[in-house]
Amino acid sequence: MKISINVKLLGVAAISVLLLSGCARPGVKLQEAGGPIGYMFDKIDDNSDGFVDKKEYMAFANKRFEKFDDNGDGNVTLSEFNESRFAEFAPSMAQDIFTRYDANQDGVVTKEEMLQKEEADFAEMAGVHTDKITKNEMIAFFKKERFSMLDTNSDGCISLEEYQNAKAPFER
Repeated sequence: MKISINVKLLGVAAISVLLLSGCARPGVKLQEAGGPIGYMFDKIDDNSDGFVDKKEYMAFANKRFEKFDDNGDGNVTLSEFNESRFAEFAPSMAQDIFTRYDANQDGVVTKEEMLQKEEADFAEMAGVHTDKITKNEMIAFFKKERFSMLDTNSDGCISLEEYQNAKAPFER
């Protein structure tokens, strides 16, 4: 049985974004920012001008890589990634995220691989604005990105099984 994406699924996707970013903070600040992705946007927007430029976004990506690289050797192994905050809360998505970063599929994510993926993500979000993104552009991108991760058989729909697999880690 196929079901379309709904509010609960978007909630799972938004939580996954926060867990990946390492900036989950419950409460009023999340609501004021327009939800988890908006909160993340506000954290990345260092100068609070309402836009995230490429420099701000890549600085955030660098910090995130450092959080994943527990031993500081410049590489993130699947083991290190699986011990990260993201993998702890969303294990069903951790492998897919790791695989998306591991461009050459050698089982190790280098800083260069991760930053190339993040740079490509920024370019997709920015669209015609090549130097900055808005909060709405970031929200739209992450919704689309997380949908594709949840749609594990790539049929354009989230099946009941795919939905249950995605939400299971949050029901512990």
